[in-house]
Amino acid sequence: MFYTGLLYKETAKIIMTDNDALEYAKPVESFGDYCASKRILAFGRMDIPLFEYHNFIFEVLAQFDMNGNDEKLDSQYAQIVLEFFTKKNMKISGGFVFETMENEDGGFTAAYGALASVETDVPGSLNDSFKLTAKFSCGPRDETFTGFVPLSAITQGMFFPGTFSGLWQAKINYAVRLLPSLLAETNASYFGRTYGETGSNGNLYGGEIWASLAWQSLEDIRAVLGGGVFLPGTGNAYPAGTDTMWKISAGLSLSF
Repeated sequence: MFYTGLLYKETAKIIMTDNDALEYAKPVESFGDYCASKRILAFGRMDIPLFEYHNFIFEVLAQFDMNGNDEKLDSQYAQIVLEFFTKKNMKISGGFVFETMENEDGGFTAAYGALASVETDVPGSLNDSFKLTAKFSCGPRDETFTGFVPLSAITQGMFFPGTFSGLWQAKINYAVRLLPSLLAETNASYFGRTYGETGSNGNLYGGEIWASLAWQSLEDIRAVLGGGVFLPGTGNAYPAGTDTMWKISAGLSLSF
C-alpha cells in the first residue's frame, strides 16, 4: 500500500479530478502546495507460468481519494496480460484493463483499455532489438462508460501532451548497443483520439519521431542526448497550418 499525499506533485502528476488540476496548477508557496493529491493505493499482482515459455499476469489496483472535497473519486483497476515467448527470442504480449469509479454521490462509472506488443532481438552481428507497441483507452461514451481516467497524468509522447485517456497510440522502437557503454535508440509514434469531439475536424493527432544516445561509462553516471520532431500536419485534429514542433534535450544523472 502507498500514500501519495507527501510526494512532489510535479513528479506524481496525479490529476484525476478538476480539483486535482487546480491544486496542481497552484504555485508552491507552502508545504501543502508542494504535495500531490492525497490518495491511498493498494496494489497486488499474480504471475502464473503457462507451459514452459509463457506467462499469465493478473494485476489489481485500488485507489481511495483522501482529499476530503466534493469531487471525491475512488477507482479500481484490473489488468490481465498474456506473455508468449518463442524459441527465436521473440516476446509477444497482449492484455486488457478495466476500470470502475465511484464519486461522492455514489455514482458508478466504468472504462476499459487494451495493449499489445511484439519485441525481438534482430538477427545479425549487432546487439540490437526491435519493438512494436499498440495501446488503446476508451473515451466518453455514455453515462456508464465515461472515459478512462489514469492514476497519473503522464504524457504519452516526447511532444504530444495527451495522457492515456481516450487515446490510441502505435509506436515502433529500435535500439542498438554501439559500444558496451553507448546505446542508440530511435522511435516513431502516432496518436489518435478514440471518441468523437464536437467541433473537431478529425481524430488523428499526428506523429512524432525521437532519437537519443545514452552513454554510461560507470554504473552510477549516465548522460543522455536526444532530439526529435512532432508533425501535427500528419493528422487532422489540430487546426490547419499548426507548426511542426522540435526539441533537443540533454541530461546527466548521478546515482548515490
